[in-house]
Amino acid sequence: MAANAGFVAVLFAAAPPPFDAYGILNAANISRVAWNAGSDHKCVEVKVPTFLPYEYSGGYCK
Repeated sequence: MAANAGFVAVLFAAAPPPFDAYGILNAANISRVAWNAGSDHKCVEVKVPTFLPYEYSGGYCK
């Protein structure tokens, strides 16, 4: 996910307004959190409908 911020932005571009603009702007933040999570050996969860990313461990994180 961290390496694919551009791909994530393209996915959000296909979403209906206002989610498209919000998602494209948030793609860099998602990439940053995913990069940090990978370094910390954690997983990323993107909350819907806010599209805010979070690091987590446990549960389904492998």
